[in-house]
Amino acid sequence: MERYLQPTTAFDLRMCRENGFIPVEFDGKHHGMLHSHTQKGKLHIDYLEQHGSYDFVPIYDIIKSVKKLYGTQFLECWTTGTWDYYLQNNLEENL
Repeated sequence: MERYLQPTTAFDLRMCRENGFIPVEFDGKHHGMLHSHTQKGKLHIDYLEQHGSYDFVPIYDIIKSVKKLYGTQFLECWTTGTWDYYLQNNLEENL
């Protein structure tokens, strides 16, 4: 019987250690989803909605949603991989 598994992106072990994330393990038999809480029990991620299955990555839909939810500055950091400016500004706003 063929079935589809849901894997999420994973953080490298260094990122997990530095942030207290529980590493995702994917064995090819079970879903490989990010853990909802950190190692200290703090909420890390919450899956609110299933957006369906695709034969391709719906990149334009993803970009549109990222822009809507987080703004163009976040999208710029996401595409360039440079997060320092975004993180610094958002940390100061949330203190």
